[in-house]
Amino acid sequence: MRSLVKARSCPSAFALSIACIVATAISGGLAEARSIAEINQSGEVRICLVPVEDFTVEPKQCRENCKFGGDIYDMAVAFSQSLGVKARILRVEWDEQFFNKDGKTVREGSYTPELMDSGKCDAYLTGLTILPWRETKLAFVTLYPTRMVVVVNKSARAGFKTPADLCAKNAATVKDTSWHTWLQAQNATTCAANPIRIKLLGFEESSQAVDSGAVDFTIVNFDNTLVLSNPYKNSVMAFPIASVVEQGWAFRKEDRDLQAAAHKFLEKQKSAADSLWNTQWRKAFGMTLPEYTRRVPQ
Repeated sequence: MRSLVKARSCPSAFALSIACIVATAISGGLAEARSIAEINQSGEVRICLVPVEDFTVEPKQCRENCKFGGDIYDMAVAFSQSLGVKARILRVEWDEQFFNKDGKTVREGSYTPELMDSGKCDAYLTGLTILPWRETKLAFVTLYPTRMVVVVNKSARAGFKTPADLCAKNAATVKDTSWHTWLQAQNATTCAANPIRIKLLGFEESSQAVDSGAVDFTIVNFDNTLVLSNPYKNSVMAFPIASVVEQGWAFRKEDRDLQAAAHKFLEKQKSAADSLWNTQWRKAFGMTLPEYTRRVPQ
């Protein structure tokens, strides 16, 4: 993992001295969690994004100083502009957002993820489902409601009506997503005798696997099924699962001023018919965000 800051060298004779460490930290050599005052002073907000279908990165494996695009990126830039600073984007992997200092996700643990704690990220703006285990690590500002749905190949639609029909089937999903969490819970309960065979893939790869018939089903959020330009023509929603949940942007728990700024920004975006966010939703889904919220299955 490349650091967003370049460390200064200390004189060898005093490499471990308190004075040198303090001087290095003050000069920006050590990445640390930052307040909104420090963000404003630095002139940049460090935003971490995951490459999903509405966030593009070129070259594909690039992490920073890349060519970024897509709706999620545009919203991140707009948020940074509302703060009066520039957006510094770091591309990260999905499960990396929850890693502790040892590079592991511990769902039952309470800690600040290393990307946030180190100051490499001030915010995760890809959009995360707000789950209890994530709330032990991060604070959230709500985006919109959604609900998980099962997606299957059209040719097999008749065989999928309830969660029990998923047992002993092959599923594709993304590691440490809310979908992965739900599948694991099913294998511990409803499907304990005949567990679902879970294959961990990327976002696009999971959808492609269902569309080609390589796996039996995947799980996505309801809003994913409404995309007008959906390329997966052989796939169809079978049924909703679990309950309605909220999507949100994520922050360090102590960064309440930054959370308040995000909430203010998002409320303005929701209420203005011609806002960037509502314009994006009309283009992608044929409806505004408020119109979409009324269609989420209850």
